[in-house]
Amino acid sequence: GLTAVCTRLYDCYWAADLADLERVGEFTDAASCARVLGEMSCADIGSAAAAGTTVVRPDRVANCESAVATNACPEAWPELLNWLDLLPACNQVFDGAQAQGEACTSSVECVADSARCLEETACTGALEGDAYEVECSEETMGTACAGLYCLTLRPNLQDMTGICSAECLGHWDCGEGAKCFGLTEEIQACLSTCDSNADCGGGSVCTAISAQEKVCFVEVPPG
Repeated sequence: GLTAVCTRLYDCYWAADLADLERVGEFTDAASCARVLGEMSCADIGSAAAAGTTVVRPDRVANCESAVATNACPEAWPELLNWLDLLPACNQVFDGAQAQGEACTSSVECVADSARCLEETACTGALEGDAYEVECSEETMGTACAGLYCLTLRPNLQDMTGICSAECLGHWDCGEGAKCFGLTEEIQACLSTCDSNADCGGGSVCTAISAQEKVCFVEVPPG
């Protein structure tokens, strides 16, 4: 899987695009990239397998490699490096045992295919658009929010106290049907994308967040 990811990395991007990554990772081509990523991930996977928090399914590796080789190149290379977590065929290589909120050091330990291990501490639930349409509060976010994060809302026409989200660095962190938005200088969070109110649940409505993007959110009273 790692060899396929690194091969695709060099197929998708120019050398100039990868210069910073190569410098930090201390590799120069697909083969050395796979070696470095393997050294970083194999210890965690081995520890998880030994602890019983994940089961590796070698029979599914070929499906993952095929998905990596044929999937369209992402706009930015960080998303490609997350393909082993994001592509369904690659998620199925590992059967994680840790449920939402349970301890982890790697995403391969998490039950849900689209889950993340947040800060090498706790598993999220399934991260996808519908996960970010649930009302929450600071008290309930651990159980109500798949992303283990609640966005506290200002007074709004939907009378919602908060909406479930997940902290993110880019769209690849949010799952299918959602994107990462910079809501303030300090906060980047996942929101469910939509075309109309029919796409939104949990009391949220389809709201324009920019000239190009609509998300399932709330409406703030004028003034």
